[in-house]
Amino acid sequence: MEKQKKNRFEYEVTTSEVDGLTFIKVKAVKGYFHVTFCDLGASIYDVFFLQRRMTLTPKFTSDFKRVNVYHGKTIGRVASRIKDAKIEVDGITYNLDPNEPPHTLHGGKCGISSRFFEHEVIEDDEALTILFKYFSPHLDAGFPEDVQFYVRYVFPKETAIPSFYVVFDALSERTTPIKLTNHTYWNLGESSIRTMQLEMNTERFVKVDPEDFILKDICKINRKDLFRNEHLFYIMKDEQFKDGLDNYFYFKANKKYPNYPQIVISNSHSAMAVFTDFPGAVLYTDNFEDGVNYFHTKTRKWRALAIEPCLEPADKGMIDQTHPFHHYINFQFFSMMK
Repeated sequence: MEKQKKNRFEYEVTTSEVDGLTFIKVKAVKGYFHVTFCDLGASIYDVFFLQRRMTLTPKFTSDFKRVNVYHGKTIGRVASRIKDAKIEVDGITYNLDPNEPPHTLHGGKCGISSRFFEHEVIEDDEALTILFKYFSPHLDAGFPEDVQFYVRYVFPKETAIPSFYVVFDALSERTTPIKLTNHTYWNLGESSIRTMQLEMNTERFVKVDPEDFILKDICKINRKDLFRNEHLFYIMKDEQFKDGLDNYFYFKANKKYPNYPQIVISNSHSAMAVFTDFPGAVLYTDNFEDGVNYFHTKTRKWRALAIEPCLEPADKGMIDQTHPFHHYINFQFFSMMK
């Protein structure tokens, strides 16, 4: 993307308590960009840019507290589905919670998305950071070994446009699987994804078994231009994605523009670019109806796009004392209004 002149951003932080939840709001002093986090699941509760809520956010805290509402939350210990709710580590089989029978989804009903994190605010001349911490003991949610989790939301002060980073770290002295992601649903201020365009540099995706939703076969995308700034509803008319997206997509290196983001979504109001060091992402188009009440939408599905950068399905994500988990996601926001 074109190099832009950097600005100096300063931020204000306010904290509030609602229904047993702690909300931490980070607002740019200029007033047109702010992000609210929650200690439940070290979550991105909502994002506002140019006076619009950019995220699909539950309207009531009672809905946000439900264990199967993953909106904005940190997902783990292992994101996505674990077949038959079993894992093997060093020759030992561990039985997990089959919260999506017979499989485990997003770490089970007691995964870290349902845990309360400690938090602190750290600020220096370069950045403002909201640091969330959670210690997960051995057999927490059925997973082996003690793990210390850190989720950092970092707001750089010298930057061209509004942006923030999500930085994941997980430390364990012994071998255990860790596959984290953030599960924010993005709608860019609209009530559905009908007006949203998607651009992504990809040629391969992982097909999902329609019976149990387990990711399985790696497939080539039929058309090389399918993910080149097309409307999401146009993409979903393609035979490979006619029921909506719920697939892992491998990022392809952009040799011509190596600093270009892996994913860009946009509409007539704004655009969001996603940069990450993960090798790919799960994209999910909110394909099923639910009973949750959300801000600014009356539709029942296809309300937003969940963008979940993460490790590829074949990667078991094993960490130990010498191989910790460390990855980042960077969200950048642009005005599209003339």
